[in-house]
Amino acid sequence: MTTQVYRHRIRLITDQMIERAISVGIDHDKIGWLKALYSYDGSYEFIKEYLQWDDDRLTTEILHHQKGLKVHDLFVRLKERRLFKCIFDVDQNDFPDPSTRNFVFAGSKDFYKPLEVEIARQFSFDPDHVIAYGVTFNSATKTESQIPVLHPTKTTLFDEESALFKSADQKIREQHFHVYAPVEYQGDEKQKKKKFREYKEAILSIIKNLASPQQRLQLE
Repeated sequence: MTTQVYRHRIRLITDQMIERAISVGIDHDKIGWLKALYSYDGSYEFIKEYLQWDDDRLTTEILHHQKGLKVHDLFVRLKERRLFKCIFDVDQNDFPDPSTRNFVFAGSKDFYKPLEVEIARQFSFDPDHVIAYGVTFNSATKTESQIPVLHPTKTTLFDEESALFKSADQKIREQHFHVYAPVEYQGDEKQKKKKFREYKEAILSIIKNLASPQQRLQLE
């Protein structure tokens, strides 16, 4: 994994954990002021109040005044950089069945929550600590394809000159699907890979079941 991809993943899971923490604080912990802060009603009073808050104030309020709540636990994790780890990373090639592939990458996100709950059940996680989401990475071909090609009378782009890059540019945005959870891998790299394969096989099976016509009707 390159440093750029690693940093991108850190930023993604950090953002996802913050979003999940706020959602948990509203839906599970029932924190009234937090719900009001993120329930835009279009009023001047809302905007005035919202502008009084920044990341530091939000973090301080939760860490110092919401102890014992789920939102506090998640913010402590963020503060201590104990981020959730990736237990599932797949792309379209991992779904040979077109129906399942479309279910994951082109359909509704309504299956995310049932997937998180089932993963939590199988591996004894807190469902609020399992985060599933789709992510799109820019292909490396994007940079090369934008190299200018100089002609005596005009300038074109490399992808316009090269059939190879023009074809590659059609897949310039690669979709992946991730699942993160609060795991602590034990043992050496071999053991880590073995555990990762275990997660992958189990989650692929869960997704396949959720993508079945019967389960899909229930989700809809």
